[in-house]
Amino acid sequence: TFTDSLPSETSFVSVSSNQGSCSGATSVTCSLGTIPGNASARVEIVVIANINGILTNTASVTGNVIDPIPGDNTATTVTAVYSNSDLAVTISDTPDPVSVENPLSYSIVVTNNGPSGASGINLRLTHSAYVYYASSPSSSQGTCNSLWPRAEVTCDLGYLASGSSATVNLVVIPTWQAAYHSPIAGGATVTGEYVNDPNPGNNTATSATWIGRSAWDLEVSITDSPDPVPAGSDITYIVTVRNNGPG
Repeated sequence: TFTDSLPSETSFVSVSSNQGSCSGATSVTCSLGTIPGNASARVEIVVIANINGILTNTASVTGNVIDPIPGDNTATTVTAVYSNSDLAVTISDTPDPVSVENPLSYSIVVTNNGPSGASGINLRLTHSAYVYYASSPSSSQGTCNSLWPRAEVTCDLGYLASGSSATVNLVVIPTWQAAYHSPIAGGATVTGEYVNDPNPGNNTATSATWIGRSAWDLEVSITDSPDPVPAGSDITYIVTVRNNGPG
């Protein structure tokens, strides 16, 4: 008797054998009858892989016999399944420009343009070192982790069906150093495990945000002394520059 519990990530299509009979879908069982010495029976099972990744299939055989080598009664095969999925990413920054010590929001959208669904999708977000987090990064699915102080966020977004998207949000606060390195860059890169991407050019997106210093009301005044003054005499000018705030 032959038994094969098919991988859960597959859909059964058909089974056939060159002798005996077979039944089942999620688990296939074949009664193969008698197999003469030094002969073999062949079973063919056809399935559809529903997800990209690694599929492991194990089959076993038993019989009303005394088997001197039971260790070869089970066999396993491992199959790498690739999806054809056009993964794409966009990044937007709001507001731009933004003042020092004010929130800067990044919105990153990862889309699977198909034609197949894709699993094992990962997003890598890079940002300026001259910011700090207003809150932890968040995502519409999966999980995100900050790799601070590496100025990097990674997200495991899991599975995206064809035509679906996931959004990651990150809010940072630019520091004074950011103003001196303006514009500051943001970048996003999406990858998929066991994904055959026909259009890798849209797997990366960048942004550049201008950082302004806080609003200042600058005022200048000038006085002269003495006034009037005889020709040939010294005149002293006093110039005063004032910051009326609020920065």
